[in-house]
Amino acid sequence: MPRSLRQTTWKEPSQETDIVEEGEAGVEVLLNVSEE
Repeated sequence: MPRSLRQTTWKEPSQETDIVEEGEAGVEVLLNVSEE
């Protein structure tokens, strides 16, 4: 399983980047809600 994930990540790095960006955006939203 791990090897397949690594190969997919290497072949399609754009998808990994999108996932990371979405994760960061979600954290920012949670922080904004907490401040309010």
